[in-house]
Amino acid sequence: TSIGGSRARVELSNAYGTAPLMIGAAHVGLAVSGGMVTPGSDKTLTFGGKPSISIPPGALAVSDPVNLAVPKLGDLAVSLYFPTDTGPFTMHSTGLHTTYIMAGDVTGVTAFGEAPTTRSWYFLSSVDVAAPATTGLIVAFGDSITDGATSTNDANASWPSRLAARLQANPLTANLAIVNQGTSGNRVLRENTATNALARFD
Repeated sequence: TSIGGSRARVELSNAYGTAPLMIGAAHVGLAVSGGMVTPGSDKTLTFGGKPSISIPPGALAVSDPVNLAVPKLGDLAVSLYFPTDTGPFTMHSTGLHTTYIMAGDVTGVTAFGEAPTTRSWYFLSSVDVAAPATTGLIVAFGDSITDGATSTNDANASWPSRLAARLQANPLTANLAIVNQGTSGNRVLRENTATNALARFD
């Protein structure tokens, strides 16, 4: 996160799916290093008041907000359970943070230990944090350098993350949030590895 807030919700995407994506359970909490979730911070997410949802191909789903004290420059842990075959992944291959993959519904687990890992995000497209009305927003919209390609994993070392830290360190700019919309391997007007920047902007 960049700025903090008192409530949070997550957006899940089946943009590249060819069949409905079943989310059997979803949780969010405060992450600490080594695959741990801060005790007491784990929250069950619901969608329209229900603990599960089926997301049609090409569609998005936004969870109901939960009360969660999100710190500025904080790391969140989002856990998703897929009870059926997901089909093609909607993913962010340059996630730059460790994703743990385990069998079964482990969305309430707070320590992931020696589970297999990857550096990509799957189906998670954004996290929204409720912030004061005086908050402003800067969107970093660029190529792989903006996305953070080749920066250190699990270190929030991309330039948008570094900019967020500088803004938070200055009381005059601490109300400015940063969202990273970098598109690794893509072009502005035409396709490369995925959807071009112009289409994403629209």
